[in-house]
Amino acid sequence: MTDTIKIESAVFIWLFNTSGCTNEEIKKLLPKTLESKIDAWLNGSRSPELTISQIQTLADAYHRPFASFLLSEVPDGEIIPRDFRKNPDAQPFSKETFRYFRQAYNDLKIYREMSENLNEEHLKTIRRYSKDDDPEKTAQKERELLNIPADLHWKNENEAYKYWREFITDNGIPVFQYSMPQTEARGFVVRIGDYAAIITNSKDHIFSRIFTIFHEYAHLLIGEECVCMENSDESENPRIREVENWCNQFAGAFLMPKESIHNIPKIDTLLQSGKTIDAAAKISSIFKVSKTAALVRLNKLGLINNTQYKNGYGILNPEEEEEAEAEKTEKEKTRGFVPPEDKCIHEKGVKYITLIERNYNEGHITQADRIRSLNVSQKTAEKVAAKVGL
Repeated sequence: MTDTIKIESAVFIWLFNTSGCTNEEIKKLLPKTLESKIDAWLNGSRSPELTISQIQTLADAYHRPFASFLLSEVPDGEIIPRDFRKNPDAQPFSKETFRYFRQAYNDLKIYREMSENLNEEHLKTIRRYSKDDDPEKTAQKERELLNIPADLHWKNENEAYKYWREFITDNGIPVFQYSMPQTEARGFVVRIGDYAAIITNSKDHIFSRIFTIFHEYAHLLIGEECVCMENSDESENPRIREVENWCNQFAGAFLMPKESIHNIPKIDTLLQSGKTIDAAAKISSIFKVSKTAALVRLNKLGLINNTQYKNGYGILNPEEEEEAEAEKTEKEKTRGFVPPEDKCIHEKGVKYITLIERNYNEGHITQADRIRSLNVSQKTAEKVAAKVGL
């Protein structure tokens, strides 16, 4: 008889719940003789006992190390973000998205450890606000506290995204970007103690990623971390709608300050001429946001009425705008092979890589730790360091 290993019930359930696999998929992976026991394992009424090969099969399916099945208890942290998608009956997150949840947690954990090794100063306290606070005033206050210049200008949206990503990272909140399924996640936040990270979806257009950074930043400010989509503010759950609307209003006010819009004569001229779409396009070109976000902002500021907003919304057709932006982004990505060193830099960010390299050069971590933290080969790690000037 083949020896089996007993797995702690809570650990088995945790691994399943964070795998993205379904009950039926697990039954297909394991022998039919175990099929009748799987439901009991998953409801906690019985502890699983599996052979080494069966555990390895599940480890491969879950994209987990074999050793995770041998844990005596569920580890602290690695919390799956709450689901704030629009439809309460939406399909469960896929295996791929669950992997990105875990990757975000692991990347932040490494970021924290590398920062602490170097005694790096860190933003220990993220300011806390309430959903009862005015998002307009909160955004204005945050811009003042963060010393955001009033006259920011960029050549293009890529330059703007790079600026905002580095700015937020320099203020203690790293921004990672992963190529996630677009139908499942636009962005989310992970936290470990005093540390937090914002995640954007590299499949989204740059405009969307810029907005996501500050939408998720708003979630941090009110302590409502979750997974968001572009239509989460239309959720059937009133609490989700309230939170998402607050975060959207904050992001709009932060990226498109009221005073700045009022100080651009061309926008007023276009609005006076009834050219609502042109005014939104002007705001989009200056602040590097989507035309739809600009249109919403004009409505929130009372510069266009609800009828003008609805008409403009219908002309712009946000879904078509999103699809066009996403298609443009995908075309840009598929123009040629993306070297692994570029992929690493785009995903982790310069600050993360700098921390890894400093830890390696100062002897805090080994070469094996270095390449594991960057998730690249040693040869690629050298190219990554060279590209970021280290």
